[in-house]
Amino acid sequence: MPQYTSAGHQGYTGWAGYSLKSGPYQKVVGHFTQPAVNSLGGDYISDWIGLNGTTQGSNDRLIQAGADTLNGTPFWEDFCFPAESDCNGAVQNHSVSVAPGNVVSVAVWYVPATNVSYYQVAVNGTLVINTQHAMLSSAHTGDVADFITERPGTNLIPTFGTIVWNSARTYAVYNSSTLVWFGSQRVYSWEMTSDNNFYTPPCSNSTAILIYPASITSEGFTNYFCTNH
Repeated sequence: MPQYTSAGHQGYTGWAGYSLKSGPYQKVVGHFTQPAVNSLGGDYISDWIGLNGTTQGSNDRLIQAGADTLNGTPFWEDFCFPAESDCNGAVQNHSVSVAPGNVVSVAVWYVPATNVSYYQVAVNGTLVINTQHAMLSSAHTGDVADFITERPGTNLIPTFGTIVWNSARTYAVYNSSTLVWFGSQRVYSWEMTSDNNFYTPPCSNSTAILIYPASITSEGFTNYFCTNH
């Protein structure tokens, strides 16, 4: 399969993965394989797919869904900063535990005419989150599609090998069957580092690299673990 390269890159202490900026988008879909992790307690990351608004300031929304580790809990969230009345924290389904090796399938979309956002998460083909959320009429999203591994705050990162993302695609219209594959678009990388700077991978090039994305294909990529400090 052909290899694709990043059109841009940035170091960041909280995120690792790729953003697509060939939108606007109304829907984003993809899968990731839940990693096997090793932790002494307190370590935490989440993997999610979402649509982000980046051009309307306080009206911008990040609508996202995915699953965390170590507990393997599926979640969805409508995030905005500064906080608005339509935004919320992560809404988790604690009745489900995503095991290492499970395939987590995510679809996030919104309907511009009603400003309602939709979130679906399936684990090995079984739907475990299927919900919708009303946003303010001024809310804006869809400038960017994100495929991200995140650590909240300054949490340490649990040790893992790789997180494989696949079947990643976007839709310009939420109810259309016309899709654009991940690798057919300009991809911008987020490298998680301890000092907010970007370093050329692999891990051996800098002890500051925590997680970096690479191995881009037409339908996805892989996040690689370096260290959890």
